[in-house]
Amino acid sequence: MRNACLQKMAETSNVVRIVNVDSFTEEALEQFILMNCQPDGQIKKIYLRRDPALDLCYAYVVFEHSHDASKIIEILNGHINADLKKLEVELIGPNLNYRKYKAPVLVAGLEGDAAVRKIRLNRPHQLKTAGAGPSISRVDSLRRLLAKSNNSISRGTARQ
Repeated sequence: MRNACLQKMAETSNVVRIVNVDSFTEEALEQFILMNCQPDGQIKKIYLRRDPALDLCYAYVVFEHSHDASKIIEILNGHINADLKKLEVELIGPNLNYRKYKAPVLVAGLEGDAAVRKIRLNRPHQLKTAGAGPSISRVDSLRRLLAKSNNSISRGTARQ
């Protein structure tokens, strides 16, 4: 019963999220969708935002009909835009699974998962949660760990 309910909600969602739309304005994105996808109904609203912490530019597009949202996903997902970035298009709605983006973390020239592994190896007791990569909520704790390790390294070289 629950799966049927979730399927029905997925069929009725009329909102998509498009990621990597750096080169678009709201008007340009609307024209791009109208030219390439030719939806049956109107585009009700476009919300275009930039998240500097994640270095992402994304848009939420609300369509008049849910089948237009499905059509957009089929046509635009994986499309290469003018910045040579691949568009990631997915249906957004309550109780739907969709991708969550994580902030990049830099540790001594390492990025992402490699940096987290290095920190876990050096101080595994100080990280409370484990996962594939750092989430936005753990970035500050990772930065504090980095600052502590840098301070202890600089104090260690001063003694020698």
